[in-house]
Amino acid sequence: MVPIAHEFGAAVVVGCIDEDKLQAQAFTRERKLAIAQRSYKLLTEKYGLGPEDIIFDPLVFPCATGDENYIGGAVETMEGIRLIKQALPDVRTILGISNVSFGLPAGAREVVNSIFLYYCTKAGLDLAIVNTEKLERFASIPAQERELAENLLFSHPPKDVPADHSNAGLLRDVPADWRKQSKQQRAAVNQHYIAAIAEHFRTTKKKEKARAADVPLDERLANYIIEGTRDGLIADLEKKRGEGAAPLDIVNGPLMAGMSEVGRLFNANELIVAEVLQSAEAMKAAVSHLEQFMEKADTAKRGKVVLATVRATSTTLGKTSLRSF
Repeated sequence: MVPIAHEFGAAVVVGCIDEDKLQAQAFTRERKLAIAQRSYKLLTEKYGLGPEDIIFDPLVFPCATGDENYIGGAVETMEGIRLIKQALPDVRTILGISNVSFGLPAGAREVVNSIFLYYCTKAGLDLAIVNTEKLERFASIPAQERELAENLLFSHPPKDVPADHSNAGLLRDVPADWRKQSKQQRAAVNQHYIAAIAEHFRTTKKKEKARAADVPLDERLANYIIEGTRDGLIADLEKKRGEGAAPLDIVNGPLMAGMSEVGRLFNANELIVAEVLQSAEAMKAAVSHLEQFMEKADTAKRGKVVLATVRATSTTLGKTSLRSF
């Protein structure tokens, strides 16, 4: 298959898995790197594929099934991405995000997936397989839920363990690095955080958006853009117009404030491209609605338009274009 891919200029996705009987699907960061390097050598030297046509999938195991063999898998995948990108900088990486949260309640999965994606991106992940409708926006996740997800993913040492806790002895003085924890500590810490996050999302109803009366109108209008939603947008635009605000002032005021925040969050890697596009669609819908109420003079003003392109890789170009937009 590789010669055919090479002949037609196709890229290949290579999973970090081989014929090893004990660890076919690589689990540790070192093993993920070793398989990637072996595959890279084979593909580039024997088959002549360019590094830019190789996409490695480091693979991830679920972290919340209670299976002791999978504990630490999230961290190892993040670090595996980092090692692959450092050793083979011209290749790309890809990952199916949602597998990490298999076994958790639906609300918990959305948050854990988002947190995991955020840290994988920080480690150098280029491409992600995600369902954006089932992915909580990182920027909107409450601090408590971020901490719950991070504790589960990283196996952080528990804080303030009650003396009467069933595993109090194992949960105290736990090393920060999961690899230095004993087998018993790993299992106790994993079970502790699985129980904590599952309990939180079972007893807490899915967050409702703040009701209209609780948030100032300008803030609500900005939030439609930040959250990339159009539910209630037109009605609130009409309320703003009813206050006497000019359509162009609404665009340049709360709506542009929302877009500015979207840009900041994207630059901080707290929004993914798909979410930025959702925000852009919300902005487009708002402007389209307001245009019908604008005076002709408001829409006929002439200005200068500057067009440019960027010499960069496709990944950088995509991000630069969005920043410029």
